[in-house]
Amino acid sequence: MIRLKWTRLSPLILGCVLVSGGLLAAESEQEAGKDPDQALESLLVGEFEGQEGDSRRAARKYIDAARASDDPALAERAASIAFATGDGELAREALARWRELAPERVGVLVLDAGLALRESRIDDAERDLLSLIRQPPDGWKHALRAMLGSANADASALVLARILDARALPEDASAWLAFGGLAQRLGVAEPEQRWLATLTERFPDDPRIALLQAGHLRRSGDREAALSAVRGAVERLGDDETIRIAAAAELESLEQPNEADQLLARGPQSAAILTARASILNRAGDRQALAELYRQAKTIAAETPSPELGLLLGQLAEALEQREDALAWYAEVPPDGPGATQAVLRSVFVLAEVGRLEEGLARLHGIQGSESTDRDSLRDAFLFEGELLLDAERPDAALDAYTRGLERLPADPELRYARALAHERRDDIASAEAELRAMLADDPENINALNALGYTLADRTERFDEAMELIERALTMAPENAAVIDSMGWVLFRKGRVEEALPYLRRAFELLPDAEVAAHLGEALWVGERLDEARSVWREGLRVDPEHRVLIGTLRRLAPDLLP
Repeated sequence: MIRLKWTRLSPLILGCVLVSGGLLAAESEQEAGKDPDQALESLLVGEFEGQEGDSRRAARKYIDAARASDDPALAERAASIAFATGDGELAREALARWRELAPERVGVLVLDAGLALRESRIDDAERDLLSLIRQPPDGWKHALRAMLGSANADASALVLARILDARALPEDASAWLAFGGLAQRLGVAEPEQRWLATLTERFPDDPRIALLQAGHLRRSGDREAALSAVRGAVERLGDDETIRIAAAAELESLEQPNEADQLLARGPQSAAILTARASILNRAGDRQALAELYRQAKTIAAETPSPELGLLLGQLAEALEQREDALAWYAEVPPDGPGATQAVLRSVFVLAEVGRLEEGLARLHGIQGSESTDRDSLRDAFLFEGELLLDAERPDAALDAYTRGLERLPADPELRYARALAHERRDDIASAEAELRAMLADDPENINALNALGYTLADRTERFDEAMELIERALTMAPENAAVIDSMGWVLFRKGRVEEALPYLRRAFELLPDAEVAAHLGEALWVGERLDEARSVWREGLRVDPEHRVLIGTLRRLAPDLLP
């Protein structure tokens, strides 16, 4: 379930809402059926109900306020809140009031279409979506928003198929690309090659289509044709840096990092372009090119300073292991500007690397204690603190960090998941299981919780059948998830079914060649008497992370001569 994100209104903002709606105007007091005092009371009660988490009662009060007022903005707010509750009756009532006050608003049609999709009223949804598509200048964007907001994939697929069959989209490549992506996701698109052929025929000179074609060819195994398609797209890229970055990403996927960097090096060097170049060069391990890019970025920053460049320069200094320089760059990012929280988090990581963990934790506590910190940054600060403390082998302190985070962000799934793992690190398996089962009670299809609980039972208990059932459920929902595939291999191994376990563990290591998967695969190979292969896998794991606790523990038991 997705809960509404409620924000407490300040007196000033609340005053603006009331005045803009005419709730305090003398003439509205004399209109039949309008009661400004009732509207104000309902609005306040609705706001507080929302803060308490009762979205349906909040929606009910907002609808009451909308009925007592002629403010379309208030009616829109009521309709949005009612729609988000998933209660069709409330949504229809709120939408009817908004339609009375603002019948021409595009937003009315968006919610109307979304509600029709949710309730599988296919003809009504199609009518509303086609009306949106015809709205100038970019009505298709509103139609797409309505479809993306629908939780009824089957109804969306039916309506989308009708729209595509009718060729109702405008002659705009962006519209065709967006709806084509949605069609692929819903499984109603034509086969990919036929869809691309249609796009190429309609928009032969659009480089985005050529890049899509290149991706299809690459996935099909035709690398030479894919490269040719990308290079053809590059010739007509123009000045759009977003498409330039996409072309560079495709070149990198085709194992051409130098060509990708050279493409981005041409033309203006914005923060986005420099960041993309840094990512490509870092993944390629080209330290010489990274050093040259660092020099270039410093020159640009000296001429036109920006927070984005300060953050990038810190990351480049980090990659080049110039940690004191990295700290200096991160310190220059304005505390109220874009990237400020990320700069603090990165600086904390560097401080931990140079042995100044307590100083880093103090910075995290500053983020956690600030009233201006947004929800995502607040969560990240608690998660990062816990991770650093676990790395420092302080699981009790990490558990405290996650608990403090949940006091600020109750029931946050990422913090609950992290707290469960902290319990496991403390060898408190009962508490870890209780936390994960509570998560599954709230969300039975939480893949991370299913996998974590299954793996914990397989690894730390002998309740293998129960573990297998949980992992099988996760694997059904996420068949290509490396962590889940590894868990399946591990529970089979723990049950003594080594030969059955190996294909799963090999596949997991192909998808995610990290140290823990290497530990599992290596142990299964070792028990299966494939000792040389086991050692080879373990060596690969050590190259990825020479200090990983699971891998080190495995080597201490089975192959201590490999320990670093």
